[in-house]
Amino acid sequence: MKDRTTLPTINFELPGYLYDLLKQEINSIKHSEINTPQNRELKLENVKRKLLWQEVTISDFKIVNHRSETIQVSPSFQNPFQGQTVDVFIVTVEATTTGNSELFNYSPQAIRFSSNMDSNVYQPVNDKITIDIQSKMLDKKLIIEEANKKMIFTNYLIENNNQYITDFNRSFENRIEEHFNQKADEIEQLYS
Repeated sequence: MKDRTTLPTINFELPGYLYDLLKQEINSIKHSEINTPQNRELKLENVKRKLLWQEVTISDFKIVNHRSETIQVSPSFQNPFQGQTVDVFIVTVEATTTGNSELFNYSPQAIRFSSNMDSNVYQPVNDKITIDIQSKMLDKKLIIEEANKKMIFTNYLIENNNQYITDFNRSFENRIEEHFNQKADEIEQLYS
């Protein structure tokens, strides 16, 4: 989980990063990787697979664990007494992600944020987003609703970043092919 304010902006940071990766990939091409038309095509596809990031999808949450806990209740208007405790359930929910999880590390250029949104970006670990939900009862519907509320900003971020990467990939794929073919031709000329 990362706070949204710590994320670099996708429009400004990602293109430079991917262009640097393209340069590294192109400069590391070996003659043996492109010495036949089949090898050359395979190498180009591998480079594209690394550099053309795929949109992220996030599955629905499912409950994977729960436990009960006694927690300290903060004084409030409804409960002015200090030091009271209450028994709650901590329910762990999990959603599976596909695509390039690096898209969770960038913020869209324009952010629509409201005060009822959780400002954290819930990031996947091993392609799974895991959130602990505190609940007074074991009600699946309410727990999943609460998890989805926590994910509003993360879903918004991914939706925007997915659109950005789709648009970016359209032109970047041509650039990858152009640079790859130029370097491959140069290497073949060297070994001819």
